Amino acid sequence: MNSLADSVRQRDHDRLLRALIEEAWRRARRRRRVYAGGALSIAVLGAIVFSTLHGPAESPTGPPAVVPGSSAQASSNTQAPRFLAAEHVTHGVFHLVGKHGAVDVAVRFSSSGRREWDVIHGRPLGAVNTGQYALMVGGGGRVEARGHADTWNARLIGYVRSPKQRVVIELEGRPTGTFVITPTQPGNIKRDSGTQRSGWLG
Repeated sequence: MNSLADSVRQRDHDRLLRALIEEAWRRARRRRRVYAGGALSIAVLGAIVFSTLHGPAESPTGPPAVVPGSSAQASSNTQAPRFLAAEHVTHGVFHLVGKHGAVDVAVRFSSSGRREWDVIHGRPLGAVNTGQYALMVGGGGRVEARGHADTWNARLIGYVRSPKQRVVIELEGRPTGTFVITPTQPGNIKRDSGTQRSGWLG
């Protein structure tokens, strides 16, 4: 009976993990589409403004003259979005179970080297975080990772709200391993450690 119950729990956990990864992937695709549209709009607007201010006046007998390189210069001055539409993004979802509760964290690695992480909380297919993590939301753009499989380790640094508090999350091993959460400011989140399990997409 115990092995049957363990098997059912394992299948339920795997389904939840796949749902979390798919939800993170959908959110990243929506974010990339928004960033790409914003970058294109800014580039076009910059080209128009640059041409208007620095280009020659329109000829009365023909179309306006083209200023060589104006679009390229406007594009090069446009700040790049966080994740570009053409970037390949790998998603990892970590299920952390510690002494003070359980929490799920999504980590994203882009092909350009940009990285970010956030707490998965309150989404329709998302995690139900427990204990001291029940109301925790937030994340950050600092992810340090190296190694492979059992030797893989990462440090996630950022801010969470409940109330606002800076934390460091240290992960060891994948797809299974351990974790340590260390707050570097006083607040509701206390130091915690335990086991973690991850799934990956991308």
